[in-house]
Amino acid sequence: AVAIEHPDSGVAQVALHRLLAHDDAEGGAQRALTHLEALRPKIAGKRLEEAVMYQRARRLEALGRTEDARDAYLNTAEKFPYPFGAYNDGAFFRAGEMEEKLGRPKEAIAVYERLLSQREVSSFMGSYERPRYIPALLRIVKIHEEKLGDRASARAALHRLYAEFQTSTLRDDALW
Repeated sequence: AVAIEHPDSGVAQVALHRLLAHDDAEGGAQRALTHLEALRPKIAGKRLEEAVMYQRARRLEALGRTEDARDAYLNTAEKFPYPFGAYNDGAFFRAGEMEEKLGRPKEAIAVYERLLSQREVSSFMGSYERPRYIPALLRIVKIHEEKLGDRASARAALHRLYAEFQTSTLRDDALW
């Protein structure tokens, strides 16, 4: 009721996560998915909608519905774009993982590149680095090397990590 009556409140997020934790524990991902699908039209256009869409994608993934999960992650990322989408980088990253599971390495790289394309440089102190940038670039390296057998592209991606992510603790690993 809190999520429906106050979907723009921070308390709605807490209520949603408690409901999902209960559903997951008592009835599994399918029960949580059923609640999320019933809830979404009631909170459409509200602040809570992004969390509902992302959690729906997570449950689809947990149920092994990989293509549906990929589509749901991409829909979340596209509906709530960077820099405003709280789940944007996570949604793109997980969509890339779904492409990998589906045996589509080039499509996975394209999704990871969409995530990386949102990167911007800070003109003042601080950083706009999002936590999935380096893992996405490392997934690209791994796909090039292990799935596509393209070591030159893998090396280029590692050099990109070194050249573009100057505050990363993995720069020396990339050079190595």
